[in-house]
Amino acid sequence: MIQRAPDPLADRRLYVCSRAHHAAMWKTARAAGVPIIASWIDEAGAGNTEDFGVLWERIRQDVSAATHVVVFACTADFTLKGALVEVGMAIAAGKPIRLVLARDVALEPRSCRPIGSWINHPLVKRFESIEAALAG
Repeated sequence: MIQRAPDPLADRRLYVCSRAHHAAMWKTARAAGVPIIASWIDEAGAGNTEDFGVLWERIRQDVSAATHVVVFACTADFTLKGALVEVGMAIAAGKPIRLVLARDVALEPRSCRPIGSWINHPLVKRFESIEAALAG
């Protein structure tokens, strides 16, 4: 009997972070079969979150359960706020981070402002598109 090699992408669990107004994009990707486990996207509308303390604990659990973290930002998204906390959680947990910056984001050479120098961390890999980052 011939055995197939395990699919390295089969066990992916992606945590996605961005500003909340991108939640619909992440939901569309999840509906198309991308294994997104970020529960915040289901309550990203104004007034949807009853208890932010509960939300942040769930975010910590989601990041911990993820195999990878995907970060997206365009110029209109700065400052990132919560996404920076999520990135910090991911780095602390040793999770690989896939970063997608829209073409309109201009980075200062040394500081990498407006996003920050954390993008030079060894766990961070930049991708040219969301599709590439989600596919890995």
